[in-house]
Amino acid sequence: NNALFWYSKGLTLSKPNRHDDAIIAYKESLKINAEDADVWRNMAIDLFSHKQFLEAKEACDNVLQMNPFNFKTMIIMAFSLYFLGLESDALLFFDRALTVKPDFVEAWIGVGYLLLRIGQIHDAYEAFENAYFYDQNSEIGLFGKVALLFWPSLLERGHSL
Repeated sequence: NNALFWYSKGLTLSKPNRHDDAIIAYKESLKINAEDADVWRNMAIDLFSHKQFLEAKEACDNVLQMNPFNFKTMIIMAFSLYFLGLESDALLFFDRALTVKPDFVEAWIGVGYLLLRIGQIHDAYEAFENAYFYDQNSEIGLFGKVALLFWPSLLERGHSL
């Protein structure tokens, strides 16, 4: 069908970082079938990659109306809200994602960064510690460990537990 054609074209264009063209293809697919959560989610990823955070948030809203437990979409939503400066809303979506999938390392890293941004250093430490706990071998898990290594320098700059 035509919706699948446009969706497939969007996926193909997304891989070589042709986000604008991918977004156009996804929109064509959605004109035919606006109820396809996968199209909305992939469009949100491309919008986010193209730094169109408000539009990414709106695409995530559509996915979450259809599938409120899609933790990957919750993370895209959380990061979009984070970059829109809506820290408390972003934290709610990180928490929702971690409720669905507590071992989601990328979410713990996001929570850590967000908490650092709003000055909750102790809670950020715990988030990075959780990221490392859940995945000690991958790059993202090791990133949590690196954040922990910088913990003393944060304390030296006057932050306290």
